[in-house]
Amino acid sequence: IQVLPKEISAFQLLEVLKVDGNELTVLPPELLELSALKTLNVAGNQLTDLPAPLSQIATLTKLNVSSNRLADLPADLPKLARLVSVKFGTSGLTQWPAVIFECKGLTHLSLHGTPPPPIAPSPPLKTLSRPSSTSLLLSTRTSCTDIFGAALILPPFIVFPGNKLTSIPDSISVLTALVSLNVSKNIIDRLPMSLIKLKALT
Repeated sequence: IQVLPKEISAFQLLEVLKVDGNELTVLPPELLELSALKTLNVAGNQLTDLPAPLSQIATLTKLNVSSNRLADLPADLPKLARLVSVKFGTSGLTQWPAVIFECKGLTHLSLHGTPPPPIAPSPPLKTLSRPSSTSLLLSTRTSCTDIFGAALILPPFIVFPGNKLTSIPDSISVLTALVSLNVSKNIIDRLPMSLIKLKALT
């Protein structure tokens, strides 16, 4: 899909929204009206920005914005008190997003650097069509015909830049709840001693 219709706001009980592997360039502000949303996966699109204020979705616990064209993460991210997982890999990063260190409740953080392989077209995915549904999956070349009445077809391939982080800052130690950290396929040549302060990190 190339456009996420504003009618998405009708899914007031929606808890999981996955629209990864498409060609979205913008997300509708109506997305912020999903007051039950817990998981938002918009990885593998062409987004340069996210709707603001993202913190309006107070129920959000997992956010995946990997493989887009975002220069940074939203400044109000720390206001999401329930947020425990952030994925911001394969985005051409050369430095750590400063706002990450204010998200003290994070348990899972991924800033991996591996560009995914090109995604070939797949058949339209039959998915949920009622506003009472709690999970909506529109990923990897999906047709929206069954949901919004208009088929939106994508080009077959998208290529993303890898991250190029050169170090892990000592300030990583403020994320005391962290149990998972993924910085694979970057160009990091040493680990900071401050990592030993993260007692929950496995």
